[in-house]
Amino acid sequence: HEENAAFITLVFPDSPAQAAGLMRGDRITAVEGQPFTSADQIRGPEGSQVRLTIQTPQADPRELLITRRAVVGKITPSGRRLPNAPNVGYLLIPSLWADDMHTQVVSELSKLVADPQPLDGLILDLRSNGGGWRSVLEGIFGQFVSGEVGNFYSQEKLYPLNVKPGLLYEQLRQVPLAVLIDKDSASYAEVLAGTLQFNGALVLGQPSQG
Repeated sequence: HEENAAFITLVFPDSPAQAAGLMRGDRITAVEGQPFTSADQIRGPEGSQVRLTIQTPQADPRELLITRRAVVGKITPSGRRLPNAPNVGYLLIPSLWADDMHTQVVSELSKLVADPQPLDGLILDLRSNGGGWRSVLEGIFGQFVSGEVGNFYSQEKLYPLNVKPGLLYEQLRQVPLAVLIDKDSASYAEVLAGTLQFNGALVLGQPSQG
């Protein structure tokens, strides 16, 4: 979270937050009228209510009364064509910790390339992505690059990062890429952004943790 606010990076489907209309990019600035300091302020017994003050970019603050209930969900990517630029795709990858995130990403990318409109550009959103599993990293890499794309270093030796072409490699390898990062992009998310940048992608946003 930011100082005195919680930045929303992911809203689970079928959750009280989604029902209330909360969206990625919103900030929780107050809980029960008190400045936000910790997520503990939001938690409480199922069925109880909590009053949140929400700040949406380019909008006035608003208050929401949300009824708490258990949230069961998984972290998922989200893809779409941009409304004002249908030839440009957008894919949010919120984390690399879900062990099937790479297969979910391939599924979302498949939908984007299946659209009758040709895909002339793709935006990968890695903001607030704190990294995750190497197998997930490599599974995503394989849709855009192949071969030896870099190296990992330890004090003792060098580990080449060899990537096998993925299911969509031939369809996506020539598509121009833009990658969004911020101060909370970290670890393998930084490796993903940096390697794609080295291979021609445009990286935009804020300096990442590393």
